Amino acid sequence: MEEIVRHTSTVNVEDKKLAFLRRAIMLLNSKKNSRIYSVIDLTLAFSWVSKSRVLTQHLRECLQLPSLNTILKLTSIARNLEDSSLFQSVFSSVEDRQRGCILIIDEGYVKASITYRGGTLFGHAVDCPNEPATTVLSVMVKCLFGGKTFVAKLLPCWALESEFQFHIVENVIMELERCGATVIALINDNNRVNQSFF
Repeated sequence: MEEIVRHTSTVNVEDKKLAFLRRAIMLLNSKKNSRIYSVIDLTLAFSWVSKSRVLTQHLRECLQLPSLNTILKLTSIARNLEDSSLFQSVFSSVEDRQRGCILIIDEGYVKASITYRGGTLFGHAVDCPNEPATTVLSVMVKCLFGGKTFVAKLLPCWALESEFQFHIVENVIMELERCGATVIALINDNNRVNQSFF
């Protein structure tokens, strides 16, 4: 392996294919939690995810690419723009005492199916893009003292894990607080994922 890395490092780095292979081989030797991806690799992975999450998941089986969770964490600011405008419109029209809110987190089961509409496939899970969603993770916001109630997130999932749920809820809380809310409590049921979540 080291000989291959040495050989590729002596070759002209302008060759994009060889440069990609060299970075991939170097990442193979690093531990999963200590991998540092180049900007080029992250940009490439993001462009593939934006075209097809399923394809990216298949490519990860044979190429050393950042995980979907890594890409989602890095792009959460861009994805939160829509959420931000919703949250700002809600909290700009409430009284100060109604800025305190409770998050209600729930997972509901849905029939697994893929629908083709308007040139796009719907029904793939966010947490495992090559699988159809079997549940929907919902994060609802209830403002105190008669304030508004609204759905902050609805995400189709295949096999919801506590780490994924934690990341989603953490993002919602940060965005809510950035828009002037104060999250006072979380409410959910006592299933396996929620036990690990806390």
